[in-house]
Amino acid sequence: MALVVAAVAAWALFRHVDTTSFLAALASVDRGWLAAAVAAQLGCHLCRSSRLGAQVGPLKRVGYFNVLSINTVGTLAINVLPFRAGELVRPALLSEREGVPFSQAVALTVVDRLHDIVALGLIVVAVIAWAPLPAEVVTIGGAALSIRTDGRRVIAVAALLFGAVIVAPLLLGERAEMLLRRCLGERVARIYRGYLTGLAVVGDVPALLRASFWNLGVWWLYIVSMWALFHAFHLTEVNLWSAAVITCVLHMGLLLPTPPGLAGVFEAFVAAPLIVYGATPSSAAAYALTLHVVQVSVLLPLALVFLWRDGLSFRQALALGRHGVARSADAEKH
Repeated sequence: MALVVAAVAAWALFRHVDTTSFLAALASVDRGWLAAAVAAQLGCHLCRSSRLGAQVGPLKRVGYFNVLSINTVGTLAINVLPFRAGELVRPALLSEREGVPFSQAVALTVVDRLHDIVALGLIVVAVIAWAPLPAEVVTIGGAALSIRTDGRRVIAVAALLFGAVIVAPLLLGERAEMLLRRCLGERVARIYRGYLTGLAVVGDVPALLRASFWNLGVWWLYIVSMWALFHAFHLTEVNLWSAAVITCVLHMGLLLPTPPGLAGVFEAFVAAPLIVYGATPSSAAAYALTLHVVQVSVLLPLALVFLWRDGLSFRQALALGRHGVARSADAEKH
């Protein structure tokens, strides 16, 4: 299914792309602004690692470089493996290398996702309230839809869904877990139980405040990186608000089944809103591909350095994730 989604996304993106214009857009990139985009992405990753360190703090004091190593290798695994299967590498490394119980390490991963969901929810609310959306009308299935009016409604519905994901567990607690077990089986119920455990970890207020501070840096620098890359590609039609809108569209698109490396899906959900803002398909495709390369280029060298430092191969890191899951499942049976 993930490969089908990737194929459709790639076809939709590149069918109107002129190869000559695409290569010309890549060749005309301003290197100064490109370096600024890379620096902002690096800062985003460092803030994300600091956020994880703040969350680990109440359980165990872990040095920053160890947290950075674990977060870098884990984040690369998330980007490389389909269906976000790499999410299990980070808790496995925390467990094996730092002695954090695997169940608690998984809960920290859940808390990490909660921070992202809350931040995206706030960005979505800001976009609805203040972002100057394009005034174009598009036709979908014979219906004329206003990007400005109907687009805001779609974003509002998405914001309500994000809010429901956060609030429902607080209201329903274990009753929802029992209902999920009956309707969807033990595996879904176990995932939900981990979510509840993650919410319980949030109870350390000082750690929550520190993590929230770093979370602001994560998402601000993510948007700034997009904005800097706009300048690198000479895209004058877009600004910081446009970067916020594209961030919302991209992360909603990544909820779909994704192939390894997010190939095709990432590019399609970045390029589509750029085209709506007035960029040519060739420029939008070149921008989207470069943004994806920038994100991976920040992670890959760091991950290779940390894997070498720790005497691990990437395959061994993935094996640790599988081992942790099996161990956690055995513990639950007993």
